Amino acid sequence: MVDRSVDAVGYQASAKDGKKEAPSIVLENCIKVTRPTGGIGVPGLYVPSDPGAPDSNSGQGMLLISFGKLFEKVVSILLPRSNRSSKYFANKSWQGLTIGTGQCNVKAYNRYLRDMIISGRAKPSFVVSHDISMDEVPNAYQKFDRREDGYTKVLIHPNGPLS
Repeated sequence: MVDRSVDAVGYQASAKDGKKEAPSIVLENCIKVTRPTGGIGVPGLYVPSDPGAPDSNSGQGMLLISFGKLFEKVVSILLPRSNRSSKYFANKSWQGLTIGTGQCNVKAYNRYLRDMIISGRAKPSFVVSHDISMDEVPNAYQKFDRREDGYTKVLIHPNGPLS
């Protein structure tokens, strides 16, 4: 198990087959691999509503995760079998994993990353699925919401796409 895990993917994560969205799969896997009393960081994107969600809960910004496993893990490892009751556990203050959310500190890294891109040491363009002009933005947003045509990361060029 690891001390810390990070969900940097967010709600549009895919199931193992890569075909079906599984909004909670990364959080579930973080819960599985992080040691008791460890931490999970969540800079991944989760939204309050999603018209293209695979189920009604995630469409409303709600995820079903194995929340009980956050605490069950600590009980299983720290308590002898004879004391593994929820009544005993509920009164303890050393419960489970810590989960922190929020954006990463972009300003701390943006100039460093820019310089790496300019020098050719970093090539983040592999994540870009489409280059579009401003006129194409409304259509691109609709396609992104419906998960059409592989819209994932889109570069918008105010003066038209680069050749």
